[in-house]
Amino acid sequence: MGNSLSDASEVKSGVVQGSVLGPTLFVMLTNSLLYAVKLPIGLGLGAFADDLKFAVDVAIYTRPEVQEVINTIADWAGEHHMPLSVQKSVVMHCGNNQPNHTYTLNGQPMAQVNSIRDLGVIRCANHSLSEQCHAAASKATRAAFGVRRALGNGARELLWPAFQYYVLPILMYCSPAWSPRLRSDIQVIERVQRRYTKIIPGLRELSYSERLRVLHALPLQDKRICADMTIVYRCLHGLVKCPLSSLGLSVAATNTRSNLVNLQQRRLVSKTHGALFCCRAPSQWNKLPAKVTQCHTISNFKENLFNYLIKQNCN
Repeated sequence: MGNSLSDASEVKSGVVQGSVLGPTLFVMLTNSLLYAVKLPIGLGLGAFADDLKFAVDVAIYTRPEVQEVINTIADWAGEHHMPLSVQKSVVMHCGNNQPNHTYTLNGQPMAQVNSIRDLGVIRCANHSLSEQCHAAASKATRAAFGVRRALGNGARELLWPAFQYYVLPILMYCSPAWSPRLRSDIQVIERVQRRYTKIIPGLRELSYSERLRVLHALPLQDKRICADMTIVYRCLHGLVKCPLSSLGLSVAATNTRSNLVNLQQRRLVSKTHGALFCCRAPSQWNKLPAKVTQCHTISNFKENLFNYLIKQNCN
């Protein structure tokens, strides 16, 4: 720090937190683990920072085969002096016909849970989105209350930007991964913005739709559509290293004279299936006018999409 140096210390394992090279060194360290795990067909392995998870179809693979993968991970952690926490290592069984096997980590049984928090998003064994919606709404409500306490009865020009900066990101975080389909879940999320707009001076006596019109804002349900469509646009135009196929999407055969790009609509198996991104995104995208989908830049696309949804709400 400045002209001062800390005392020298020999680092035998792990990576020093807060260092410039820390993230790169940690990736180099943990990359050997990903190679050590022998992936059977049907096993999905994902890692982000110090968070590792894998999913396997137990209708195909036996308990000993899955346990072998867990043992490989535990052995690697012990060899690199990074022991795993049994309390933080859990198993979640998904599906109605699960054998619900018990697995062990270093000889201790792993806890079985009905939901996990995956990079800030709650995933449930029964594929319900209600827990994530309530968690996001609860956190956003606390943030909105903090803003109101700090600003009091401030002007509209202060209260509304504060909501967009401090509250809206909580409600929209990773929304393409958990966008709700049930009306009850949609209302839980929407209620946060509905209540906040009511405390803005001059808008209390107006209806929710009128308040949004004055603020030139969209309902959160339409904001999530914007987030979904932005991802589709980025994938279609190669702005992200994520092909459409990795999201379960594909381009449908259309009339070449129209120059329109439509997405293939997937057949719905169940109501739960309809909430998936690969099922809802095609119908949303195909309904958009050519003026929106044929934009040449992402900024123009976002602007035209926003104006289109604003106009839809005004009609």
